[in-house]
Amino acid sequence: MTGPPPVRVEKALALLPELEALDPLRALLVSIARPDAHALWSSSGPYLTLGKRGVQPDELRRRMPQA
Repeated sequence: MTGPPPVRVEKALALLPELEALDPLRALLVSIARPDAHALWSSSGPYLTLGKRGVQPDELRRRMPQA
């Protein structure tokens, strides 16, 4: 059984209000973002921006205490 699908960084960041207290959470999102395996090897792979990368909700949940 697999977990929920990855959430794009741009969507996750858009959901967070602009509060300084959430800066550590934003930094965590950026640090664990990974390119989608299929997109990585497509012709657009080298041009993926950070916002198009994905964050696994389960990994974010596990690492929340670090933020």
